[in-house]
Parts: sequence; structure tokens; C-alpha cells
Amino acid sequence: MSSRRQIREAVVQFLYAADPSQPLLPDALESPALDLLLEPLRDRLSLARAKAVAHLQQGRSRFLASYRDLVLRLARLDLSDSDESALPSVHDLFDAETEIEENLDILQRELNGNKNPNRLEDLLTKLRLLNQKSRAASARFHDTRTDLPALSTLRKDAIALTTDLPRYAERLEQALDPAPPLLPELAKVRKAHAAIAELRTEVSSRLTAIAKNLSTLDELINSSLENYRPDRVDRVDRAILRLAAHELLHCPDIPAPVSIDEAIELARAFGTTDSPRFVNGILDRIRQGASQPSDNL
Repeated sequence: MSSRRQIREAVVQFLYAADPSQPLLPDALESPALDLLLEPLRDRLSLARAKAVAHLQQGRSRFLASYRDLVLRLARLDLSDSDESALPSVHDLFDAETEIEENLDILQRELNGNKNPNRLEDLLTKLRLLNQKSRAASARFHDTRTDLPALSTLRKDAIALTTDLPRYAERLEQALDPAPPLLPELAKVRKAHAAIAELRTEVSSRLTAIAKNLSTLDELINSSLENYRPDRVDRVDRAILRLAAHELLHCPDIPAPVSIDEAIELARAFGTTDSPRFVNGILDRIRQGASQPSDNL
């Protein structure tokens, strides 16, 4: 679950990135900026999915050595006088599974090494495409019929070798599904998906509420300045003040001291040396001037 700190940091980063000379429009909340704020959670999802895939695909390549012999048997058959298909899907399936094995090895090395999220995502995307290629070849292979005894025997042997393959293919698809099923091995993947959805919802909700009252909030912040022009307020400080002022006026479920303390912590994390004292002073004046909070939005 996303913490309130994560939500508030995301809101502040979005407010900082917004053009201060332009109104904050709710339509902008689905911009690439919000996706960028979700990047740390997406990286966590990539890692969870990669670990799940590596775990669920253990043992997938066990049949490849025997299947290679089957491909060689097919190559030795004399089919020159026959119109029968030489089961090209046998080759397609073998090629796809060979590439899957190679990329699973690369994935495991990445998990044991840098755990680079972009690299993991690229590998997962490639594995999904190869998995689809393998499943398509397998379907064609099972649909193939032949009257030639040699091909019939070869087909029967190949089916026996790949009995467990559909289960592995299905598990890989499940691990990469946007709505992963309730498998114990995918618990961390589901949790990572839920964290992204929750943070997006909470941040969008908070930003929408701030956008509705932005001009009022800015007027309140500006009127609370002492010996300080509004255009001199640092963009980070203004973003923090907008969020905290909104909480003081419209979020009675958050105690005023908590909003101010957390705003000061955000100022320490993102602002200048003077930001914590500056933010504290402005918010203290706003709290004293607010006779009662407005209705919660």
C-alpha cells in the first residue's frame, strides 16, 4: 500500500513540474508527468515480475535436448517424393523454446547482477513475444495430421516430449498479465500492481481537489507573505505550500500540526536550506488565520 508520504511527495513533484503561470487543469493529471512520478513503483513491478517469471519458468527447457534429437530425426527423413508437410512447426517450436531458454538465462543473470528495470522490462517483453510464438507453433503442430508412418511416429514422440510445455507457457502469460491471477507465486506482482493503481488514484484525487481551489490557495499563500514578493517564492516551496494549505483548509481528517510537520519534512527533502523555516512560518500564519476549515472536497 502507498504511504501518505509517497502520495504527498508525488503531489509536490507534480505541482513543481507544472507551469506556475498557468492554471492547474484536471485534464493535465493524465499527462506523462504523472507517469514519471510512478516510475519508482513501476521499477518495483518490473523486478517483481522478473523474479516471478524466473521462478515459474524453472525447468522449462528440460525437454530441449531430447527435442533436438527429434529435429535431427525429421531432417533425416526422405520426404522428397511426398506432398506431406514436414512439420515445419516442429522447427518453429524448437527455435522459439531455444530463444526462451537463452533469454531466461539472461534474465537470471540480470537479477543476480544490476537488476536494471529497463533491461528487465526489455527481457520480459521479448519473453512474452517468444512465448506467443511458441504457443502458436505448438497449436499448429498439434493440428498437423499425416498418413506417413515416420511423420506420425515423430509427431507422437514430440507431443510426449512437450506435455508440460503448455503449463509453463500459461504461467509466463499469467506473470505478465496486468491483472495477475491469485497464484501464491504472484503475490508480490499483485501487490506492486495495486500500489501503482492506488498511488495514481490518490495523487489524481488530491491534485484534482487542489486544482479546483488553486487561485484561492495562491491568494492565501501570497497574503501570508511578509516582506516577500510572491514572484520570489521558490517553485518547490510554493508546491509544498499549495499542498499543505489545501490540507489545512479542506482535509479535517489530517490534523493541522501533522500537515505542517510533514510539509516541513518535504521542505527539508526537496527545498533549500531556508525552506523549512520559510514554509513553517507561512503555514503557521495560514493556520492562525483560518477560523474554520472549509467542507472537505
